[in-house]
Amino acid sequence: MDRLGSVVKIIAILWIVHVIALIFPDISRYGIIPRETIGIAGIFTAPFLHGDMYHLIANTTSFFIFGCILALIEPALFFSILANLMIVGGFATWIFAREANHIGASGVIFGLFGYIVAVGFFRKKFLYILVSVLIIFIYGGMVFQVLPGDPGVSWESHLFGFLAGIFTAHRFAHKPSQRVVVIAKPVKKRKPKTNKPKPKKKKPTVIKVKKPTKSTSGNAFRKNMKIRKKY
Repeated sequence: MDRLGSVVKIIAILWIVHVIALIFPDISRYGIIPRETIGIAGIFTAPFLHGDMYHLIANTTSFFIFGCILALIEPALFFSILANLMIVGGFATWIFAREANHIGASGVIFGLFGYIVAVGFFRKKFLYILVSVLIIFIYGGMVFQVLPGDPGVSWESHLFGFLAGIFTAHRFAHKPSQRVVVIAKPVKKRKPKTNKPKPKKKKPTVIKVKKPTKSTSGNAFRKNMKIRKKY
């Protein structure tokens, strides 16, 4: 659920930036300007800039739908995927797109669309395949928006965003989609080892007592007295 909150926070940032752009219109020129040095910064700033309110509302709705789907199926990789889509899709737009100021979050949105469509085929798990099929069935018409059409629409951002999504799905296919929970077991404290020798146990001392011997001196004296009496 914390990643769903992140989707809402990102949308809030889009609206805050748009309000700032209404006050300071010059910041809208910091989009992706292909093959211009100043346009490289637009890889990171363009997704937050929009031409008008209709443009912002359309991207807000799409980002909320695809962002929530990504948050549910890839909670551990949510921000890594978004960063990869923004950098890869934006850099390809900077290299190959026509000369114009490309702004809007639609490049990232088409990246999310491409990722969700392709992830089921790369991960080969039932949940991902089901989500991919449903997205193709419901939003499959978005594919036609990657083709040249209205000159005021950056179809290049759509195309390279979509391709970045497929590339990212392949890149992250073997990474765990859930957080790994590690349970730390309490460690028993060990007594510090000391080099002091252990005191030896004292053996009990046994005192031998000699048995008293019978004295023969008294008998000898008596015998001598008897002899003397005889003589």
